[in-house]
Amino acid sequence: MASSTGDAAPRLVNLELEGETSEPLVWDADAPVSSAFEIGSSPLRHQIEEDDALGLSRRADASLFSLERTVSFLSASVKQAMEVSRRVPEEVERLYQQLAEERARFERARKRIEALERQLEDQRRAAAEFKKALMAEQDAFLKAILDEHERELDALRAELAARDGAAG
Repeated sequence: MASSTGDAAPRLVNLELEGETSEPLVWDADAPVSSAFEIGSSPLRHQIEEDDALGLSRRADASLFSLERTVSFLSASVKQAMEVSRRVPEEVERLYQQLAEERARFERARKRIEALERQLEDQRRAAAEFKKALMAEQDAFLKAILDEHERELDALRAELAARDGAAG
């Protein structure tokens, strides 16, 4: 209550509304008449509460919609991941079979190359032996021809010498 001397400071009541950004309502609680009205039961208080509730409701709706979209996206992503993970073993098996086939083909090609290299070496060796034998045969043939020519020359020289000796 107010003091009778009038030098005491009036007792002020500070009322802040939750979620309100404006300045708080302040009035002298000891004054017999106050220009402030009671917010608790006033239409202004109800309007503020309704506006706050509507704002919160709109934000909650937006958040729920965003959450629903996120859940849908994550659900689709999980389904895709599950499908991919289901197909991975099949793909690995297919790649393993391809690899086995390629290894077998490579092994066949390697063996074929080795066989061809052996054949080539055998052919080179046979060609070298044939060349050597051919050279020996040609040498023997040429020696035989030269020997025959030498004998014929010797026979012709002897006949010439016999003619020169008989003529002379």
